Amino acid sequence: MNKKVIFVFGLVVIFGLLPVSGYGSYISMVMQTTVTASPEKVEVTIEVQNNGDEPAVKVYPELQLGSAEVTLAPLNTMAVNDSNQWTHTFLPGEAGLKLNGTYPLLITLIYHDLNMYAMSTPEVVLFELVKGGKELSFTGRIETTDVRDTGQVNLTLDNSTDQAVAGQFRMLLPKELTTANKSGNFELQANQTSQLRFPITNMGALVGSSYKIFTIMEFDASGSHYCVLASGMIKVKKPVDKESGRFLIIGGGSFIFLIFLLMVFFELRRREN
Repeated sequence: MNKKVIFVFGLVVIFGLLPVSGYGSYISMVMQTTVTASPEKVEVTIEVQNNGDEPAVKVYPELQLGSAEVTLAPLNTMAVNDSNQWTHTFLPGEAGLKLNGTYPLLITLIYHDLNMYAMSTPEVVLFELVKGGKELSFTGRIETTDVRDTGQVNLTLDNSTDQAVAGQFRMLLPKELTTANKSGNFELQANQTSQLRFPITNMGALVGSSYKIFTIMEFDASGSHYCVLASGMIKVKKPVDKESGRFLIIGGGSFIFLIFLLMVFFELRRREN
């Protein structure tokens, strides 16, 4: 067989074994929220713009304020660099906001690509219904692990006040991730630190995605309502499987074989000359 034919056939075999990569388009939604609050009403304005390079379809926000939840009207299509505005008014009494102080508005923006694959972006906005009591030294911070099939979020609560603090916590995640204990109660004594752990399960998040996540702690003290917000980033990585080692061996072996073919080819050319 002709030496050049052998060489070309070898190259075809090698590149057939090597992994193939490609470029994919993406949707990047930028959200800005304004909250105007009074004892009579809480007015919400949400502005969303698509900064990606692919149109988004069926775009809509889900809102949670206190005990009230609402899904706003969907926009059928949002083109690249296009934007849309949604507005909604909550009544504090209907949402269960009884005390002066700080409250959280939870927002989850839902959108889809052209194949109707669902994606989401969570956001939390804190606002004062009416200015409450003095600031308290109660804080929270988030630490995350990467998510493959599963991951973990650790929430550290630090009560540096001189009084016990008891209230409720909840976690806001994108729809693509979930946790079994996303809400519950907490209680810390004066000058106490505690840690809560949240196991995270991947429910369809794409490999390479990064999400902002939130934990919200709410409690009442001295006749006022308090809210403490902690946020962090969580990354989604490819699950580790047995195939990865096999492909690594194939890729490495293919590269070595390619070097060998090149050496043989140039040696044969040298001898011919």
